[in-house]
Amino acid sequence: MHAGVRSPGRYSAYDTDLQLWVAATLAHNGEWFYERVLGPLDAASREQIYRDSWIFGTALQVTADDWPQTRAAFDDYWADALTRLEPDPIVQDYCRRLLSGEDSPLVARPVLALQSLMTRGNLEPQVREVLALPWTPREQRLYDLFWRVFPRVYRLVPRPLRQLHTTIILRDLRRRLRTGKRVI
Repeated sequence: MHAGVRSPGRYSAYDTDLQLWVAATLAHNGEWFYERVLGPLDAASREQIYRDSWIFGTALQVTADDWPQTRAAFDDYWADALTRLEPDPIVQDYCRRLLSGEDSPLVARPVLALQSLMTRGNLEPQVREVLALPWTPREQRLYDLFWRVFPRVYRLVPRPLRQLHTTIILRDLRRRLRTGKRVI
């Protein structure tokens, strides 16, 4: 369910361009994470993963006609979309508060420090700039260290444990579908 948005301009959570952007970020970041942790994809695998990621768009009411038809077309869309991002003080403040943890319970703040570092580090530099998110050389070194260590540790974790969160989510989805409960 989508909560109401207060905005001086017209806004719709079902705007095709916005939904495409959300789906594209999921597809882009999923592929990026896969390669960062498990290694580079060959061209055929990259195209297949891209096609499989269309489900993000479908779930967000993006039609097949609106979704870039090839991985190359997606790359063009992505590059163009990054150039069209514009600063918005309300969004900048929201991101600052979310990533600072200032509204979070004290007990959660140590974990949020790592989450903030990773979230900001995973953003394209121009996105960090548009969102006015700080990024220092020290943070870059910590971020680089994380990515030198994490893939090695991740690959040591048994697959069932790595996939536990997905298994739990899928079980819940199947239960909801079987019992007629809301999925979203």
